Amino acid sequence: MFLRWKRILAACLASILCISQNTGISFAESQSGTRLAIDNQNIYAGMKNSYARGYVPEVDGRRAVVVLPLIAKGKISGKRITAAPRLGESENVPFVCKNYEKSVRLCGHKVKKDGEKKSCYLVVFSLELKRERYNGTYPVNIAVTAEDGAGGEICQDFTVYVIIRNGKNPGEEGASSGSDSSENPPVLFAPKVVVDSYHFSKKRVMCGEKFRAKIILRNTSKKEAVRNMLVTVTPEEHVELLSKSAGVYVEKLAAGKTCQVSYGFKVSGGAPTGQYGIGVAMEYADGKANAYTAQGTVKVSARQRAKIGIDPVSVPREIKLGETMELQAQVMNLGRGRLRNVRAVMEAEGLSSSGSAYMGDIEAGAFMSGTMEMTAEGLTGDSLYGTARGKVTFYYEDETGKERTQEQAFETSILSPVERGEEDEVAEDASQWWIIMSLIGAFLVATGGACLVRKWRSAQRGEGGADEE
Repeated sequence: MFLRWKRILAACLASILCISQNTGISFAESQSGTRLAIDNQNIYAGMKNSYARGYVPEVDGRRAVVVLPLIAKGKISGKRITAAPRLGESENVPFVCKNYEKSVRLCGHKVKKDGEKKSCYLVVFSLELKRERYNGTYPVNIAVTAEDGAGGEICQDFTVYVIIRNGKNPGEEGASSGSDSSENPPVLFAPKVVVDSYHFSKKRVMCGEKFRAKIILRNTSKKEAVRNMLVTVTPEEHVELLSKSAGVYVEKLAAGKTCQVSYGFKVSGGAPTGQYGIGVAMEYADGKANAYTAQGTVKVSARQRAKIGIDPVSVPREIKLGETMELQAQVMNLGRGRLRNVRAVMEAEGLSSSGSAYMGDIEAGAFMSGTMEMTAEGLTGDSLYGTARGKVTFYYEDETGKERTQEQAFETSILSPVERGEEDEVAEDASQWWIIMSLIGAFLVATGGACLVRKWRSAQRGEGGADEE
């Protein structure tokens, strides 16, 4: 018995080492070339060996701790990935099935070799074990999703094998009727087909638009080919299958090889922005006609297209220098998703604004308005008055956080604060004042001239009298 389990353990370790070094199963490039890979050289907390040395998850009486260190070959948006283990649906799996999905950030972690910190996405799952479980080696398929720097979706699967030694042996009393009572646990040799990767025909999947999903399936067995495989997809709510059939037949998939199946889908136009699942079921047989089943999931992130309705901002045709007027901006959300941080900003030569008209978040179908003040400060150049040209820019963000803008152009005339009639009256008063001043000046000149003549005559008379004496 001891030698039998020793041979089984050696075969498992060899399989684990081979899978951990097989880059084909761990890489799935996005359109920008970004991919994730297992760090198979370093030993992190919770690991006794590196993946290159045959890492095996630690198992105690209650839990199995799976550690998966991932490094990125390219830029990951937000430096964050999402990971979820797929534990299988067989009643013989030793794990308690529940939601283990988690978000993992890029962080520095100490490695045991030299104590230095290595930056990686350290995925750790503590899988609860059933009380009634059977010894054997069980694959844990970890699905990882992320976005690259260009917004493209990255979807990859990584498989780690958990060895259970503290359960019942297959064939013991209490084993389920579906268990194999043969000498070796069947899970060690059964060929396993998994969803290796998938990608979509569109970089961004929008609600209401058609797209194609190309799904890559891999036979993880190193020796056993699978035959007569039927691949069936089951879309979740809001996802519509456009292909004529949900099933695709694959005659044969050799050991360690991949194949591709393709389907057409559409996320309904009324679906909210979010991630939707498409179940993938594989039914196949090995070379001895033993039947097997496997499941996987494809996840598609669909977005609602932002639609906005903007009423024209009513800018007056004329405004006097120094005058302040209030402008009102009105926006309606015509789409099915929320608009965030909606605001309007006015820019124009000769005009200043007190700030922006902030309307905040607007739910689908809702209407909001905001106000701002506009003051005429005058044009630059030779004259303060004339035609001022400007624009009102509306800023808003869709549900993905991407900022968008729309503009409205306008013209208005800056006028003098003095009315035309008042200017004419002032000019007329000024001309009359100059006439009066001219008359007064002429009178003074005439009066002064008369006085000088009298004095001159008086002086002439005085000189004549003196000569007569």
